[in-house]
Amino acid sequence: MVARLVEYWNARTSVRDSQPVEPKFVPSPLVRKPVLAPEPAPTLALSIPLHPAVAAVAAGRFEKGQYTDAVRSAFQAVEHRVQTLSGLPEVGSKLMGAALGSDTPKLVVTRATGPSLRSEREGFRDLFKGAMEALRNPRSHGPHFADDPEEAQEMLALANMLMRRLDEAEAKLGAPSTAAVGTP
Repeated sequence: MVARLVEYWNARTSVRDSQPVEPKFVPSPLVRKPVLAPEPAPTLALSIPLHPAVAAVAAGRFEKGQYTDAVRSAFQAVEHRVQTLSGLPEVGSKLMGAALGSDTPKLVVTRATGPSLRSEREGFRDLFKGAMEALRNPRSHGPHFADDPEEAQEMLALANMLMRRLDEAEAKLGAPSTAAVGTP
């Protein structure tokens, strides 16, 4: 095609001039702006110490690359601690609703007072219930998915936060510490 274009150019210029001119090829202007890579998002690496009850059941498993088992064990420890503190025999989501979900919950994991108290109580009840339904149950009963290390850390951070709130509930009960109990 280039050869035909050069022949055409030479024929055209020979009509205009007696001496052929070498054609100059210039790039065509861009029809659209170039796509630029997005600015990199600022990174924040979190480094938090694990709650002793979470570390007791999850740290060794995580270090061995058993990420799914580490997450499952951490949330089983949360469940076991709620059972121990509340004295309730239920398990999973039903346990969390019974222990955390009334106007006079067995365990008080909230810090708010006044008009925000109800929404915080319901929110924490739902966080605990959701942790059982979305994180513990699939890892305990299947289907068994392999968790990657980054997402496993994120889930362990949630278990960690729930355990810290159970520390506060335990302090309000005035009971001796059950934090290191873990799972049976």
